[in-house]
Amino acid sequence: MSLARRPASELPGDPARLRLVYSHGHPAVPYEDEDTLENWHVSIRAYHDEEEECAGGCTDACRQLIDNGSEAGWLRLWRLRDYTGADRWMVADAQSGDLESIAATVLDDGEYSGAFQEAIDCPVGDLLILDRVFLARPWRGFGLGPVFAAEAIRRLSGGCCAVAAEPGMAEWPENRDELSDADRATANAKIAALWESIGFHAFHSGVQLLDTSLQEPIDLHRAHRKHLEDLSAAYRAHLEGRPALPEPATTPPAPPQWHPTRNAALLPTHVTPHSRRVVWWLCPEGHTTEDSVADRTKGLVCQQCPNSRRRRAVPATP
Repeated sequence: MSLARRPASELPGDPARLRLVYSHGHPAVPYEDEDTLENWHVSIRAYHDEEEECAGGCTDACRQLIDNGSEAGWLRLWRLRDYTGADRWMVADAQSGDLESIAATVLDDGEYSGAFQEAIDCPVGDLLILDRVFLARPWRGFGLGPVFAAEAIRRLSGGCCAVAAEPGMAEWPENRDELSDADRATANAKIAALWESIGFHAFHSGVQLLDTSLQEPIDLHRAHRKHLEDLSAAYRAHLEGRPALPEPATTPPAPPQWHPTRNAALLPTHVTPHSRRVVWWLCPEGHTTEDSVADRTKGLVCQQCPNSRRRRAVPATP
């Protein structure tokens, strides 16, 4: 699996040598809301290999990179704990508007909402929130954001029944005031597709959920780790001037019959074949229907066609 847009030869370093450094601090006796809401900062750091000699000889700067590394990016996650006696919505609201938005979507009167309980297989436990993922510009375009998000979720989601995210731009361009609603919608759709590639699915009000009890996130995490290994191998082959294995494949195309006009800013390259996102399709017979990408990937055909073996019929759409 790959969402890479740039070749491995453009990488600023070997991505397999990046390290994720986790940090979370609190007083010995937590005060106010710290028992209910935990902040985790994950620094993505590039280190100088101590056994690797620079072309002109190593300097003090190299020693600094050996000891401390340099930051290639970071992630911010929050753990919203259950059963602490505090109102989780109020705690999230006191922290930020983004966290309040997610809490308001998944909670109802302090408990998980009915819709959340229907969406999550075992809705008992804490909620992990993927708040921000940021990469320095030299590391962008290689599909690494979902790789590191999946790794962090794997480390931090123990005891959590789900992971929530609300796709949005982590970094605004200088012409922020000139961005149209369509521009924002396109950017959010692309980010949503990235998170779908590690197991998130659309929930309500722009919030996505990842069910930690399912096998799908585990399989997708393995696929992204394999992408990282392939990207690293291609980068090393480039440095050594030897023929490389084929570059990691770009995002597989969406199944055929994608409707050319009804999906607004959403493009086939914004979704992955396993996505449960429901989109519009146009079959060769001219039927316009809504269906999930995953069902079409499995080979299920238009629900209105006479030869369809689908279990349900969908009325024709004008």
